[in-house]
Amino acid sequence: MRLSAAQVGSRREWTPYCRQGFTLLELILVLALIGALLAGTVPALRGFVHGRDAVEEARRFLALTRFASSEAVSRGETMRVWIDVGRNAYGMASFTGSEDAPTVSREYTIPATLGIVLNEEVDDQDVPTVLCLPDGTFDPGDLTAVAICDLTSLSDQIVVVPDELRTRFRVLSETEQ
Repeated sequence: MRLSAAQVGSRREWTPYCRQGFTLLELILVLALIGALLAGTVPALRGFVHGRDAVEEARRFLALTRFASSEAVSRGETMRVWIDVGRNAYGMASFTGSEDAPTVSREYTIPATLGIVLNEEVDDQDVPTVLCLPDGTFDPGDLTAVAICDLTSLSDQIVVVPDELRTRFRVLSETEQ
């Protein structure tokens, strides 16, 4: 028995109302729209990221001062936090080089888009140091403020100062600056 074409199933005719998929022109238009949207939003996000760099670097500096203070208390020896403006770096190290105690040392280099500004003029040979004492306090010396600023927009800066009790550093709010 032979089946006719009507019995097997008719082939659908290809009409404009029955197409499946997108044309190349539609795909190109959608990609062009997405590209235009991204071109408008990426520059705005770039400013957001640069502002976050200074905040994150200030948080890392605060964490380092707190770590140095807790190490000074737990080890019973003075730790120092140093700031090298010329190298755009800061870190901490043991102040007393006891031979039987392992030395603790950390060094951080900040990104090239950021800079460190101190409240005082320093010589090229001078590296400002904050001493973290074993009693939980610290001696900032002449250093009363450290500003971490975004070099691409000098208006964005985070200022870190010692608190009144000299037990930790804190970030100044915008109204205090």
